[in-house]
Amino acid sequence: MIKKKLVSLSLLLVLTTLLGAGCVNNQNTNTAVQNSNEANIADVQINVNLVITVDGQSTAYATTIQNYSSVLDVLRKSAVDNNLALDTQESSYGVYVNALSGKMGGDNNKYWLYYVNGESATMGVADYIVQEGDSIEFKFE
Repeated sequence: MIKKKLVSLSLLLVLTTLLGAGCVNNQNTNTAVQNSNEANIADVQINVNLVITVDGQSTAYATTIQNYSSVLDVLRKSAVDNNLALDTQESSYGVYVNALSGKMGGDNNKYWLYYVNGESATMGVADYIVQEGDSIEFKFE
């Protein structure tokens, strides 16, 4: 009787161990696949339009950038690609555009504000993640 219980407990222990190992292995496999998919999505290039408006004059720049990029990333890449003067500053509220295209924030009480698809931005330039086809406009107003 004791021998039967020991055999039963041993079999139960082996079965539990095998099932547990399969779950851990499956979880690791799923995590690896998920990480691989996220890496592939991040490698995708998207098209974003950047418009800079100063004193009613607008200049548009088409930018291709990596998926999951912020407005700040778009602005920095466009500045490099198009030889635009750009000065950003870190503050306790986040990053803000201090100067762009030769216009310094505070000049004539005007500052750089940005819009996404025609709507006033509701978060900082480093926080908004652009989407395929977004139109980002910086206005000096």
